[in-house]
Amino acid sequence: MRRMGNIVLLDDQRIVIGLALDSLGYDEFILSVPLEQYVEIEIHKDNPNYKVANGHVYSKDGKVFVMYNGRKEEKTFVVPNGVTAIDNCAFSGKENLERIVLPHGLVSIGEMAFEGCSNLSEINLPSSLTTLESSCFACCEYLEHITLPHGIKEIPPHAFEPSGLVHLVVPGSVKVIGEYGS
Repeated sequence: MRRMGNIVLLDDQRIVIGLALDSLGYDEFILSVPLEQYVEIEIHKDNPNYKVANGHVYSKDGKVFVMYNGRKEEKTFVVPNGVTAIDNCAFSGKENLERIVLPHGLVSIGEMAFEGCSNLSEINLPSSLTTLESSCFACCEYLEHITLPHGIKEIPPHAFEPSGLVHLVVPGSVKVIGEYGS
């Protein structure tokens, strides 16, 4: 057993997140826990900020998808209805995924959310989407085609760089394209 603040590594297959953890950011969790393989994640039932559903981490109210924790053989993942935001780094480095289905009602995709999903070749961006954060699709080598919905007003810095993007449909609603935005 190894303790890192409010995170306890019971063994190579189980992680327990304590009651007091209020931020599950990239620095706090992703960099300190080796997640190359599927692990069982438990969150204290009284934690006011997070919950686990079907092995994945969500905000307590289920509206923010915080962390994908799927098995390596999983090629497609469907983000559940009711999720309105994909958190920073939520899918970062998940090379097994080839297709992700996002729900209608999703409004934001966080920084580096899909960064390093090198085999991702298909993702739908719902018409409800209004916000993309920087590097959200960086290093997605097989993602060649994206159509941005009309609610997007800005393509943030490094959104698709580097990537395999060859066809990007940009709606008239986009007023700002960040450095290396495509």
